[in-house]
Amino acid sequence: MRNFFVVVFSLLIFSGCTSVNQTVLMPNLAPVYPEMVQIFLPGDSLPPHDRVAILAGSGADNWSNRTQLLDHLRRRAGELGANGVILGQVEESSSGEKIVGYLTGFGSSRKQDAIAILIHSTVEQEKIASSCESLKSNMDNAFQAYERQKNNTNRERWQRASRKYHEECG
Repeated sequence: MRNFFVVVFSLLIFSGCTSVNQTVLMPNLAPVYPEMVQIFLPGDSLPPHDRVAILAGSGADNWSNRTQLLDHLRRRAGELGANGVILGQVEESSSGEKIVGYLTGFGSSRKQDAIAILIHSTVEQEKIASSCESLKSNMDNAFQAYERQKNNTNRERWQRASRKYHEECG
């Protein structure tokens, strides 16, 4: 029985535990394979995207390395349906905390903030652009019809087309 507790305690200490807390902003997305989740560093050029969740990862400094923490962030982002992660601030333990953590096995940690994102696909971007071009064309045609014949029907048609264009395309 004593050996059992020693084994369990050893596994807990040496397992390199990492954890990720999340605040979900876009629920109910289909999961994405972790391998498909792209990592972006601060300052990277970002493609058009929506924010899915705010992530806060942490791990023991002594037994978890940065790769494990990034893999855990990538896995959690994929579970939430995100296909990208923007890395934020990294908080490392002070030298003193690292020494104490090394000697005792407790107290030393690494924290990584991140934002899980859903990157718009190129096909999706092209559909949006095509749709906006079509709506703009409808709005322009309605305006030209109103300019030719200034009546309420044409004015209402132009206003509807204009409203729809601005709602969907900004």
